[in-house]
Formats: sequence, C-alpha cells, structure tokens
Amino acid sequence: MTDQPAEGRITIEATGGFVYPAAHVRTWGEVELGQLPADERVAVERLFERGSAEPGPEPRYRLTWEEHGRSREVEVGESELPQSLKRSLKTDLV
Repeated sequence: MTDQPAEGRITIEATGGFVYPAAHVRTWGEVELGQLPADERVAVERLFERGSAEPGPEPRYRLTWEEHGRSREVEVGESELPQSLKRSLKTDLV
C-alpha cells in the first residue's frame, strides 16, 4: 500500500458456490475504488496484496482491479468481501 488513495475500478464476479450452471446467470458488480469508505478501500488493497486464498466451501468471487490501463485479479471467499462490494452485486440472466 502507498500513502496515496487507491484509484481504479473493481469488477466483482461470482466464480463458484451455489450457482447452477444450467440456470445461465451471472452475478457481478462494479465499484470505483475511490468511492469506497477508507476502511473498505484498505481492505480491498490488502486482498490484492495477499493474493488468492485457498478455496473453501463458501461462494467465491473474482475481483479485477483496473487502474491506469493495467488489471490485476484475485479470488476471494464471500466472507472476505467488504460490504460495499457485496451491495454492488446483481444477478443477470445470460
């Protein structure tokens, strides 16, 4: 982490858990990192610093951080998602 506030867009997409593949649904969301409360911004930065965690039994999400033309990805369990990211999620039929 740096002393400067983090910038960029975070895209969240469900990658596992209790989603039936035959249902053709996509659960996803997007947030601007600068719009998050400071504590949640720090929590998101820490997830990316730590890297992907070992899969557990809970639903999984892929976070993609796009900033200055570059992107990074990390996979996390549902319990690790900050509340603002959870609130951004929506489910679409595809």
